[in-house]
Amino acid sequence: IVIPTKNQGQLLRQAIESIEKTVPPDLYDIIVVDHESDEPESRAYLDTLSSRSTVLPYQGPFNFSRINNFAVESLDGRYESILFLNNDIEATSTGWLESMRDKLLRPDVGIVGAILLYPQGWHDPNRPLTDNDGLTAHPVAAHHRIQHAGVILGIGTAEHFMKDEIYRDPYGTPATEQGILPRLVTRGFSAVTAACLLTRRDVFEAVGGFDDTLAVGFGDVDLCLRTGNLGYKILCDGEAVLIHHESASRSRGKNRDPHPEDSTEFMYRYRYDIEHGDPFHHPLLTNSTWRYRPVRSPVRPTLPTYRIVTDPKIGIPG
Repeated sequence: IVIPTKNQGQLLRQAIESIEKTVPPDLYDIIVVDHESDEPESRAYLDTLSSRSTVLPYQGPFNFSRINNFAVESLDGRYESILFLNNDIEATSTGWLESMRDKLLRPDVGIVGAILLYPQGWHDPNRPLTDNDGLTAHPVAAHHRIQHAGVILGIGTAEHFMKDEIYRDPYGTPATEQGILPRLVTRGFSAVTAACLLTRRDVFEAVGGFDDTLAVGFGDVDLCLRTGNLGYKILCDGEAVLIHHESASRSRGKNRDPHPEDSTEFMYRYRYDIEHGDPFHHPLLTNSTWRYRPVRSPVRPTLPTYRIVTDPKIGIPG
């Protein structure tokens, strides 16, 4: 499990302790990549990790792709699979890593991601405190909202599927309370986020790892798309559900792109895919928002009045 970090000692402690509580110790080793932490509390915690985990010092400008590649190179091929994990992820129930590993054992699967939820009580400040999308109104504080359930191209550039919708456990919520939204079971996507991304080492090496010209943004999406180009499936595991304390570790201004150079490069590189729509996004769902909404004015596809048949013995029906 590769966890890049800089300071944020309490978040890192929460992430590691949650792994220790939910995953059998014989299933993983933790590699923490310390990017020049200088807070005394964080430094002290990193020192305590050295007895049970590997702490790799990393120096230089922040480059998420390069940091993860550096960590994998340091492993010298010792592991068959690698989980890339943000330091702001919290596991709350057992079985999540085993579920992701089981799916990665399929030879046609190259990458497995997880359902990520905002902390309980988080809400978009531009959205009402109750859910008014055709579901029963519930106080937001009683529910988790979805932060990531797969990545869809062409919503903006690329966005998280079902983002900000109320999460309902597909296995533990009665059908009468499921509402109108689809159940978040395991399904294929063009990409998943590297906040929690499991891949096989041979697949990672075959695609050349993360592209470090995408220093901060879209490196994970690019990795998934290149993996898909090799014929592997990208899955988001509906049985691996974790908390992502995204707002605690990242600061963004409203409507401000935090990595414009990466966005420009990614949009140029995948402009055809972005313009023509994601094959994993239903054409009757809108691409004007990340939320699960039908298009307002669906256009009926233009079809020929008869099917053209190439076999001359069959002929063409009138």
